Amino acid sequence: IHVIYNPIKDDFFTDYVDQENSKPTILHIGTALHKNLSNVIVALKDYACKLIIIGKLFPEQLNLLHQYNIDFCNLCDISTSSVIKQYQEADIVSFPSSQEGFGMILAEANAIGKPIVAGNIDVLKEIGGEAALYVNPKSVDEIRNAIINLINNKELRDSLIKKGHGNATKFKLSFIANEYKAIYTSNK
Repeated sequence: IHVIYNPIKDDFFTDYVDQENSKPTILHIGTALHKNLSNVIVALKDYACKLIIIGKLFPEQLNLLHQYNIDFCNLCDISTSSVIKQYQEADIVSFPSSQEGFGMILAEANAIGKPIVAGNIDVLKEIGGEAALYVNPKSVDEIRNAIINLINNKELRDSLIKKGHGNATKFKLSFIANEYKAIYTSNK
């Protein structure tokens, strides 16, 4: 068996631009239960930041956002170019998922040059390697500490961004095409 990963669009491969946001901006993509948005919301309680959420919010999530007075923006059904813009404008990406089939968000964040807090689960560790800060998805404290650590530690951010750019190359379309070609030609 030879595993070939899914490619990400070349549009995601951009140069990192350090943001000058007046307060930290955290991007969270996905609102399904396993995407762990509720724990992220609780983790951000009393932390001055802006949470950008892509995906339709459930009433329980909306209630939590209001209960904890989180400054947030919710976007739904947006184009790929708009998603890329949200990545570019964020300081960090939140992805403490409790289960995934692949983890495309991790690969996209790596390619676009954003540090990411990811769930400490096998599939995400396989996709992200050393290019993410991993947390127990069930631990609100770990999620909070990781986000604050990434915001306050430029050296850690820069290290993850550098590792992320290297990691993302294995998700380039040209790399994936060569993987398929190598398998095809080896079976002749």
